[in-house]
Amino acid sequence: MFNFSIINIKWNFIKKNAYNTLIKAYGDMNQLEKVIQTYEDMIQNSIKPDEITYSTLIKAYGDMNQQQEALKIYLEMEKKIYYI
Repeated sequence: MFNFSIINIKWNFIKKNAYNTLIKAYGDMNQLEKVIQTYEDMIQNSIKPDEITYSTLIKAYGDMNQQQEALKIYLEMEKKIYYI
């Protein structure tokens, strides 16, 4: 019997990595609108952000002098990942 749950887990991992790569690329190109849009699309498609997602978002916001937004993302990360 074939275990389809393993395929689903691997597929979600691939999708998450693709989103993280896009967020980083848009951040590197200073395209904040695309960073935000990609992150929102990720959430809408039920892909849970991880530490890489959050650190990439924080860096993108920081690089574009959006410290308040970077702080919001950091606090969101604390709640969702570390359950503080």
